[in-house]
Parts: sequence; C-alpha cells; structure tokens
Amino acid sequence: RVRPMYPAVNLFKDDHDNDDITDVFNFQISIPVNYSSTSIARICILPEFYFTFDYPTPKLDIRMTAAPLLCVQNPVPSATFEAARIQGDLVFHSNTLPESSDYVRYDRIYASTLFNKFTAMELAAVEPVAYAYALRNFTLQLDEKLKLFGNYDILQMSKTNIDHSGTFNTFTFEASLRVHDQIIRYVPPWYENFKFGWIQYFCIAYVVYYFLDLVRSILVKQAIINTIAIWESRQRVVN
Repeated sequence: RVRPMYPAVNLFKDDHDNDDITDVFNFQISIPVNYSSTSIARICILPEFYFTFDYPTPKLDIRMTAAPLLCVQNPVPSATFEAARIQGDLVFHSNTLPESSDYVRYDRIYASTLFNKFTAMELAAVEPVAYAYALRNFTLQLDEKLKLFGNYDILQMSKTNIDHSGTFNTFTFEASLRVHDQIIRYVPPWYENFKFGWIQYFCIAYVVYYFLDLVRSILVKQAIINTIAIWESRQRVVN
C-alpha cells in the first residue's frame, strides 16, 4: 500500500510601512522527495491572486483574479538540490486601456477563477491554466529579479518564523513577490478631458490672438496697406 505524501504550504504577508496594505507576499512549499530515485529538473507554481482597483473619481472599478506563473529551472538536472527560490515584482498588465465610463464595468468579467474550468491533469501541467490567464485583457505579470537553485541556505524566510529546516527527503520552494505602487493608464471620460484640456486651447487661442493683433498694429501704423479708420459717434440731445 502506497502512503500518500502531501506538500506543506506556509504563507506570510509583510506590511513594511504599517498602512494595512500588503507590500510583500511570501510563501514556502515543502515537497516530499525521494532523492535516491528522483531529481528535480524544474519546479512551477501557479498561485492565484484577487486584484482590486477602486478609484472613485473618475469611476474606475477593476476586480479580477490573476495567476502569474512562477518557474525555476535546475541549471544541472543531474545534480541534487534541496531548495529553490524566486523573487520578483507583481505588475499589473493590460492589453487594452480600461475605460472610465458608467456603461463599462470591470468588476465581474474577470472576477471569477479559471481553475474550475480545467481538469486535474491540466491543472497539474499548470501551463494551460497560465496561458488562459494570460489571454485576459487584464492580468498580473511577474517581473523576475532573482532565481536560485541550491541548498537550504538560499532560503530567506527564517525571520517569518516559518520552519524550513526540513529533512533530506524534502524539497523546499520559496517565493517572495513584492507589490509596489503602480501607474495605471486609462481612457478618461469626456468631462475629465475637458477639465484638463480647456487650458491648452485657451493658451493656443491667446497666442494666436496676440500675434494677429500685433500684425494688424504693424500694418496700420506703418501704412503698409491703405486703411481708413472709422469712428462711430452718438449725438446727445438735451431738451
């Protein structure tokens, strides 16, 4: 009888500036491995995140699920390593600019998960699921900063009180995903375009008016062309 072996997962959210907003997602997965007959060539993890962006003025509400693919390749497939680590930034990516409008909504179309639309075999392969998430107009991408394969000394999460000592029959995968401030470009409504655009047309009109008035003054004063000045006057009648 084969005894089932399950991975151990530890999660930790780090808030550096204590503003109740997560700055770093840390998670660690310990996988039971029989190193006498197994060598890990690559490890891929597909974590799913729920992303929200709510900006009241102008109205722009984005709610979506996203699953960036995290993969680390063993540089020496025949070698036996005990741990892998990946570090990077979670970046919002849009194929089309979101539109700020009362007639366009983004709080439902991408809010549902895609995991329940795949079979167990496809979920185990992870690539088809990651490809389906990447086809969405809005998604999260990983800007990779660091990838490591090695022993337990490459792990950096001991300060989070997560036990990664393990045994020789445990392979540990660690990921640190940073969330930083980002600029999201969008299509503004007409009143916002007018709010920030009217001053441009006013400045252009003022420069054109000043230039035409200067040309008119030169033409009249220098008598470049024949001109006749006409003044209209009104007579006052006193009884």
